Amino acid sequence: RLPERLAESSEASDAARAMIEVATRVMEAPAALVALDPAHGGSRWERGADPAAEVPWAALAHAPPTSLTDAERDDEVQRWMRRARFDAVFPLRTSSRFIGVFACATPRGSRVFASDALDGLRASASALAVALDRALALDTIRAINASLEETVRERTAERDAVRLRLFQREKMSSIALLAAGVAHELNTPLGVAHSTAQQLVEELDEARHGARAVRLARLCVEAARRGAETVNALREFSRPGERDAQHFYLGECVSATLRVLGPALRAAGVEAVVDAPDLPALRGHPALVNQVLMNLLNNAVAAMPGGG
Repeated sequence: RLPERLAESSEASDAARAMIEVATRVMEAPAALVALDPAHGGSRWERGADPAAEVPWAALAHAPPTSLTDAERDDEVQRWMRRARFDAVFPLRTSSRFIGVFACATPRGSRVFASDALDGLRASASALAVALDRALALDTIRAINASLEETVRERTAERDAVRLRLFQREKMSSIALLAAGVAHELNTPLGVAHSTAQQLVEELDEARHGARAVRLARLCVEAARRGAETVNALREFSRPGERDAQHFYLGECVSATLRVLGPALRAAGVEAVVDAPDLPALRGHPALVNQVLMNLLNNAVAAMPGGG
């Protein structure tokens, strides 16, 4: 029944252990070995064999189908058989390649293998070679499938990351267009309010119209000025339609971002202290730099729940 068990094996270890079990338990061989050629991984399964006896792979690859102990021969295979205490060696081959080796000792109390036992071992070794060849092919297929699955996972992750970046870019572009539109719509009325209030301040006479009227007019001028600055900062912050890199100054990005975040900073009780040296112009996309600065400042504010 050994060939049937070997035919059902899909793992090299299962086939090798089945062969060793039959040799050592059924045939009562004191030592048995199944080993794969290093070109196929070099795995080794044994029972009772001397693990220190190095397998002569180059000689076995060209050895005859069966090698029995022969006191008159002294080649490399025979020397290895004597060191490892094997009496029969069967190189495992298929029609296309050399796979490994099966070796075993004679049953206890015997000096040589009976002819029927030797024939059974030859047939089993042939079946083992086919089973190992199939198991190695399956391992290769599994490795290829695993590699393909990993590649698919990596490509899917890369695709999702690109999609997210594109989504974020489109979202920021939409926000930038909206901000630019709002800034454009607010800029004109704020300019009118600022210039009108400034004219009132120049025309009002404190003695004639009272100090309160002059103070209110000045408050209108200051409010309109701050509103215009906020609108300009919003427009500078978004800078819609930028496709190509351009020269810009980092200090201007910091100022624009702080003006946009001013209300949030004040509400959180956080003061932003700016130390902006005279840096040279950079080349890039200032709207994206503004986004980085905004994220950094928002994170800093979130990390300061008590203000500061």
